[in-house]
Amino acid sequence: MPAGGDLYSLAQIYTQDGARIEADTKAGDWLMEESVPKGTILIPVETTKKFKGCVPVPGTFEPSGPCFIDDDGDGLLDRHSRDEIVLFRKLKAPVPYSIVPISIAREDSFQKGVPLSRCYSRQSAFFISGIQK
Repeated sequence: MPAGGDLYSLAQIYTQDGARIEADTKAGDWLMEESVPKGTILIPVETTKKFKGCVPVPGTFEPSGPCFIDDDGDGLLDRHSRDEIVLFRKLKAPVPYSIVPISIAREDSFQKGVPLSRCYSRQSAFFISGIQK
């Protein structure tokens, strides 16, 4: 490919159900030194409770922390911890959350492409890793 030419990449969009915190958590609740802001997304984590979710590693569905639990399914996060393993403690004030779809874009493989219309004809085609699609 000549220098300065168009270069395209192929990304996959992955979506799963997660949760969004609907109010700020209070700073200083047990191990939490900072509040978790309204709008923070939580990735579901396996649990016997109604809901358990953690703040993900950016750009992934991997839990990082802090984490929260809804014990009774009332739409309020009742307990929290700095990660998914450490003992969970009651929040001073329960925090509302809602279930929402969350998406990330990921380039799972190194696939670059050039539109074939620029190379051979006016027909719309796409060239990816040596295969015309």
